[in-house]
Amino acid sequence: MRAVMLAISTDTRRSDCNLIVFMSSGGGKKSRKGRKHQQSSGPSGVQEGMDRDDRSSNATREGPSLSTSVSPGPSSGLDVSSSSKEAIVPSETARQKKSHPKLVSTSPLSEEVSKLSLTNVSIPSRPDKGGKEGKPTTVTVNCWDFSVQPKVLYMYRAEVNKVSRINDKDAVKCEIRMSPKDKRDLISHITQKLPKMIVYDGGHDIYSLERLPGVTTDPVKKESPNASKADVASEVIRCAAVRPAERFRELQNFVNNMFKSHPLIKQFSLSIQPKPAEIKARVIQPPTADFGRSGVRPLKAGSFNSPGFHDPAGKERELMWAILSVPPNKLAQGNAQKAIAELLKAAKRFGVRLSPCPIVSHCPKRELNRKFEEFSKQGCAFLLLILYDEQCYSEIKRLSDLQMGIRTQCVRSRTLSKPNVFPNLLLKLNGKLGGVNWRIPGLIKSSEELIMVFGADVTHPAPTQIQQIRKSVAAVIGSVSPDLMRYAVVVRQQATTEKGNKATREIIDDMRLTVKELLQLYLRNTNGRFPTRMIFYRDGVSEGQFENVLVEELAAIQRACADIRPGVEPAITYIVVQKRHHIRLKPFDSRARNVEPGTVVDTDITHPREFDFYLCSQEGIQGTSKPAHYHVLYDDSNWTSDALQMFTYYLCYGYMRCCR
Repeated sequence: MRAVMLAISTDTRRSDCNLIVFMSSGGGKKSRKGRKHQQSSGPSGVQEGMDRDDRSSNATREGPSLSTSVSPGPSSGLDVSSSSKEAIVPSETARQKKSHPKLVSTSPLSEEVSKLSLTNVSIPSRPDKGGKEGKPTTVTVNCWDFSVQPKVLYMYRAEVNKVSRINDKDAVKCEIRMSPKDKRDLISHITQKLPKMIVYDGGHDIYSLERLPGVTTDPVKKESPNASKADVASEVIRCAAVRPAERFRELQNFVNNMFKSHPLIKQFSLSIQPKPAEIKARVIQPPTADFGRSGVRPLKAGSFNSPGFHDPAGKERELMWAILSVPPNKLAQGNAQKAIAELLKAAKRFGVRLSPCPIVSHCPKRELNRKFEEFSKQGCAFLLLILYDEQCYSEIKRLSDLQMGIRTQCVRSRTLSKPNVFPNLLLKLNGKLGGVNWRIPGLIKSSEELIMVFGADVTHPAPTQIQQIRKSVAAVIGSVSPDLMRYAVVVRQQATTEKGNKATREIIDDMRLTVKELLQLYLRNTNGRFPTRMIFYRDGVSEGQFENVLVEELAAIQRACADIRPGVEPAITYIVVQKRHHIRLKPFDSRARNVEPGTVVDTDITHPREFDFYLCSQEGIQGTSKPAHYHVLYDDSNWTSDALQMFTYYLCYGYMRCCR
């Protein structure tokens, strides 16, 4: 008997992060294994569809090879062929540096980024049995234990292939293609015509307890939804922002009503526990912060107030600034005077020296370019823009960041009357002007140790009719000060897909050049001292892309270090941060709404061997807090679980744009 875990979530809301940084910090037995690798050297079973590496003990036999031709309009083809899947086991060959596995290269790195063989990639194992720091606690996770009786399954691989049609009149051969969605719809439609004992995983695999008799040739009819996109988005947000108690109650009802009564449960001999799993967790205590003249103070978990700035901007000279209302409005003059008075009051409190006589003006959207040029010539350190039309925001940032190189801070006119607006604006402005709001002493244990932190992500464009203008944007930020409080950013465009491949390309093409630029800025700010440790937090990488991204980007990072300082090899830690998962945690105490900030889980629902953990750093304001999933793909720094978890949590408090 093997044990697996079921994870369910009703949250379909996408959580995007837009980070803009300018030289400042941004941000047999039953078990409960959420993403566990099943130890099996044989073929896989029903768990193949759940994870890239999950395997069950169910044997998979080859079914008959089936093929058919389907005509949902013009000619198209469907090939359904059976195959057995084998467990993907990373190679044991790994170069050891210090204590953790690394990549192996049989030849020196070429001038271009080397594409190391995937067989030489080995993701490091967990360095210990999990962390011990923090207050022990118990949380409920949206996972249910269930056991599976041994079964013999037939697995069929379903593929929709492109076909060609020849026009008899002029003998022209036309290739017919189908979109991925149409392919999935077609396969799903066909599976509905098959016997009831089959299970379709929504991708390419079909599982059956018996051999399949055949497939259908009926066409697929596409139906358009009645609701508009705005209605659907509004409903998704409304449904997703539910409190933990309500969310888990809905999930429990779903399990009771669906899984216990569904005929497939009995057919596949599944036994589901009546209640969600309760697992052990820990709550890491928040760090202390150095506020300069205001002293070192302990921080409140999740949110705190800043009594002053550690290094306020404008210490050497008074900063000239301007207020611009866009577009002109009858309330502009009154709001501008209020903004001047309140911002100067907040600046005096935090020690930022601003000119008491800023330039006050207004202009329509079409004259923004001219106004920005005027303010730039007058030596304004920054512009405060009061927006009466929020559609102007994208144009303002395009002009200021890409063309003029002038710092801007936008604020909606309707938010000027809200409390704490201007102190919060000053948090952002001080960072943009090169100041430091506060320091986190706990991040740096020794003055001899120089740590450089990177954050990287690739944003892909929405589908458009003009394929030539589709570009992805790769952004990498890096700390440029030893205290990890000042950051620089490098942004580049790159091709969305590779030639001959329609899948979006997640790998950052210019990683080598990007890291070199950030390293040069770091050396400039540290008197030429090279970092001893480099930590990469990489967003936007799915589990199926782990090895490919690691192989190419790690080689580029190592080459960049060799280009800047030959012979120097800093210890590198490469961590993938995942937000789009379905794990949710609920405090065991029914009186609490969300889990406490600093809650970390590194057992039960994590990988049994690899180094990963869930950390909920934020304070839940509404809905159910979603923990971030950190998966260490490479580490030769000898991080322990406690040390890396605390460093990651403390790093969140270095985000200067707000005190939350």
